[in-house]
Amino acid sequence: MAERKWGCRISADHEYKGLRTVVLQNDLIRVTVLADKGSDIVEFLHKPSDTDFMWWTPGGLQRMDKYKPGRPHSDGAFRDYYEGGWQDIFPSGGVANTHQGADYGLHGESGLQPWSVKILKDDADEVSVELGVETFRSPFRVRKVLTLKRGVGALFIEESMTNLGETKLDAMWGHHPVFGAPFLSPDCRVDLAGATAEYHEKFSDMPRFADGTEGPWPRIKAKDGKIIDISRFPDPSQRSADMFYLKDLKANWYALTNTKSKVGFGMCWDLKTFPYLWFWQVYKGSMGPPSWGRNYNCALEPFSSIPSGLANAVARGTQLVFKPGQTRKTWLTAVAYGGKSRVKKIDRLGRVA
Repeated sequence: MAERKWGCRISADHEYKGLRTVVLQNDLIRVTVLADKGSDIVEFLHKPSDTDFMWWTPGGLQRMDKYKPGRPHSDGAFRDYYEGGWQDIFPSGGVANTHQGADYGLHGESGLQPWSVKILKDDADEVSVELGVETFRSPFRVRKVLTLKRGVGALFIEESMTNLGETKLDAMWGHHPVFGAPFLSPDCRVDLAGATAEYHEKFSDMPRFADGTEGPWPRIKAKDGKIIDISRFPDPSQRSADMFYLKDLKANWYALTNTKSKVGFGMCWDLKTFPYLWFWQVYKGSMGPPSWGRNYNCALEPFSSIPSGLANAVARGTQLVFKPGQTRKTWLTAVAYGGKSRVKKIDRLGRVA
């Protein structure tokens, strides 16, 4: 296909720091994907406002072909090569653990693997690309198709995961999009239809809440007895870091909006596959490595399971179970929008109300 400078466009001919990179764009958004590193989405740009929602770590992306850590980290290499952005997470999410004889580092396997690339459609009205990977310590094949449509500020994602093994396997499956400044600020708010928020202090070094605290979204009782609206974002000078699991979700969408710029990012997803939403909050309060107090970011992550770590999810009975040869399919829609300070709903077609 001839390259275009209008309508929908796609290219898999880019490279960034030695990694094959796929760029999809239309008139409203541009999405950049590191195919050679976990199919990470490192840019989700809203063109009308020039707003990139994806957070970037202070150290940025380390060259995987040149940077070698001086000593292996106890929970794997994920932190050493973590640039921010948005990762697919499987077959284990969160902390390093061992299950069914397989050792999983932080956030499982796929985030450090190269994914295959196949452009499926390339015309001015629609572009789509298929990315795929087979994990090593677990026998899963994962495929996802990313699609943009002309005049729609949404990324449409369709995914499948197949157990290639000849035994029943447990797994976790999730998405880890992380948002940061300058988009993220105390002017931001999270809208969702309703949920129960469950807190886990052990994942934070500067918590505002007591371990095991639970309550209806969004007003939660803090350690000091005050009620905090966790849908709003504190000033960085507060220095806190917290982790919530949102469960009993009343609907399959959320919206993160900067009420000053009236620009936001939202998502709608398959609630059957992802019945939980992890809410990771680092407001200049993570003082140890690798943050050292520098990070102001949050993540809103559709997930199959809680809590962190596949072995822990199995103990709680929230894991996905794959029979030999079984394939599961799922979908997500991520959308950028402008002109709103509150959101009432987002649907699969990327419509924001």
